[in-house]
Amino acid sequence: MRSASPIPAHFAPLFSRTTLRTAGLLGALGSLLAACGDFSTAWIDAPPPAMNTVMWLALGDFVTFLAPKAHHELLIGHYLGVFFIPLNVLGLWHVYLALAPRSGRAALLFIGAGTFLAAVGGAFHGTVGLAVTAVRAGDATTLAQAADYFEPFGWILTVFGGVVFIALAVLIGAGRSVLPRWMALLSPALTQTWFTLAAPALPQPVGVLLLVTGFNVSVCLFLLVSTAVLWRHDPMAGIS
Repeated sequence: MRSASPIPAHFAPLFSRTTLRTAGLLGALGSLLAACGDFSTAWIDAPPPAMNTVMWLALGDFVTFLAPKAHHELLIGHYLGVFFIPLNVLGLWHVYLALAPRSGRAALLFIGAGTFLAAVGGAFHGTVGLAVTAVRAGDATTLAQAADYFEPFGWILTVFGGVVFIALAVLIGAGRSVLPRWMALLSPALTQTWFTLAAPALPQPVGVLLLVTGFNVSVCLFLLVSTAVLWRHDPMAGIS
């Protein structure tokens, strides 16, 4: 006698091939639009304060760098980020479906940590335009007080995000997913590292573009490749 599926029928659509594909594509779209938000908020054809991906962790230097940005550019970037970064949660579900068959609880830990990261990342993105606007209209005291909110937030987000996506690379590289092991090289933490290393050697406009949009572009790239690789994969295969 055939055993019943361990997944109740009303939950089955969450684990379907269509959901795997759709979640990956919508997550990639969210990351792409978030990268457009980064571009609108922070791209300037000028030397950044430091040629690295965490230049926003020093608010004074970052505000000086963004001084030429028009108010409408900050607004566009603000709304693109806060409304579309949450779509990354769908991308996380796509990754969970790739991890779950071979990683078990580690997959649950990843989607929990990743969802927290998406929420915090959207909130942080929403502070950039506000902080820049406040500091432009203020003085040294305003800058110091704004930095108390902004800089620790940025540090926590940067370190936590690095840990989450390095862990993803380790899981994939160790064969604890249905993705091919070479996909570990496209983990957002590693791709952003490649962007950081390449930026100084590229023309300034391109280098700055990679720095200010690098994280979201990395997530978009990973999800697009993962969706293509798993296009014919059935998450329910082997479940009886």
